[in-house]
Amino acid sequence: MSDRPGYVYVIHNAAWPGWVKVGHVLGVPPAVKRVLQKRVSNYNVADPHKGFVVSESFYAACALVAEDYAHKMLLNYQRGDGEWFACPVDEAQRIVREACRIARLRPSDRGSYFETAIREERNRMNSDTRKIRKEDVTKQERLPDVADTARAAHQIIQYLLESMAMPDEKLETAARAVQRRLDVLGGRNDED
Repeated sequence: MSDRPGYVYVIHNAAWPGWVKVGHVLGVPPAVKRVLQKRVSNYNVADPHKGFVVSESFYAACALVAEDYAHKMLLNYQRGDGEWFACPVDEAQRIVREACRIARLRPSDRGSYFETAIREERNRMNSDTRKIRKEDVTKQERLPDVADTARAAHQIIQYLLESMAMPDEKLETAARAVQRRLDVLGGRNDED
């Protein structure tokens, strides 16, 4: 990869929250600013509200290397077409900042730092996933316990027994046996 300086940027649009584009521009600040404006205006052609903006751009001594590292770190998120990722803007900025920091290192030092960054990102993602799962579980409604289930089944069987004319004595006996068992499970006494 080329070791040319440039900027790695994050583009987003509020109309599509959670989606970002991470790309690079080679060059120095005045030229980079014009190129970024042109890229954003190209995206805004398809958006009547002109909502695409560069949320932030980060200088990288080796822009292609930094962009590549950022893309690899963003693979923990869902990847869309090309350079688009389903990632919150602030997370994408943090990842790009970290990738640019690693790209500033000597080429011989980059590998170990990058491996560490990837491992930390995966661990952080796993931790966030565990938090989300825990939050989802606590938000769920309480599952019915055995007694609730038994009471519901008892009501259904009671309704069926009362509404059906059962000529077959064996069927009625079996249904009543099930009802008694459900009464026991539901904590009901014969006096209820």
